[in-house]
Amino acid sequence: MAISSFRREVLKAFSFPVVLFVALPFIVTMFSAPLSFSNVVHALLILLALLVPLYLTGFMLAPWAGRRLPATKAPAFLMSTAAALASAVSLSVLVALSGSPSLSFSTAVIFAFFALPASVLGALLFIGGCARLQASTPPEHGKV
Repeated sequence: MAISSFRREVLKAFSFPVVLFVALPFIVTMFSAPLSFSNVVHALLILLALLVPLYLTGFMLAPWAGRRLPATKAPAFLMSTAAALASAVSLSVLVALSGSPSLSFSTAVIFAFFALPASVLGALLFIGGCARLQASTPPEHGKV
């Protein structure tokens, strides 16, 4: 089983929850707010601040978590928690750089309601994807 297969599984596992909990609410929010260039840029920056660290952390930790999955499911949830924390840190840096006090409350709400469920569901989908991957991989010769 190649290490890249675990990375492919984490990208697939995080895709559905991110679309469901992050991208769709942002699209609805963008179209419900007055459509101006600054609002669109602001929404895209928040979306990028959530997604880039989530995927990068999951991509980096997937081989470690995937190799340990047959013994315990904890590494998948640790990977997911680390990805959610990386998103929270990048979002708080974005809030600090913007200097808007109203933005800090809205980003906390955004993170609590959208990013956390996405990371937990992503961990569950990663566990299922790795189980399917390990079931489809033939056992190595000489190992039981």
